[in-house]
Amino acid sequence: MKGITAFALNNSRTVIMTIFLMVVGGLYAFIALPKLEDPFITIREAVVTAKYPGMAVAEVERLITRPIEEKIRAWAK
Repeated sequence: MKGITAFALNNSRTVIMTIFLMVVGGLYAFIALPKLEDPFITIREAVVTAKYPGMAVAEVERLITRPIEEKIRAWAK
C-alpha cells in the first residue's frame, strides 16, 4: 500500500484529529466572521464652492478654495 490511503489507514488518529480541527475551525469561522453582504463603507467627500464677484477664477481657487480644501483634508485624516 502506498500513498494517501496507506497513510490514512496507518495513522488514523492523526487523520481523525486533522478532520476534527478542520471542522472546528470551519464552525468558528462561520460564527465569528462578518455576515454582511454589503458592508458599510464611509465615503468622505466634500464639495467646496466659493464665489467672489469681480475676482478671477484662478485667484479665487488659489486664495480661497485651495486653503479650504487643505483644511478639510487635514481635518478628515
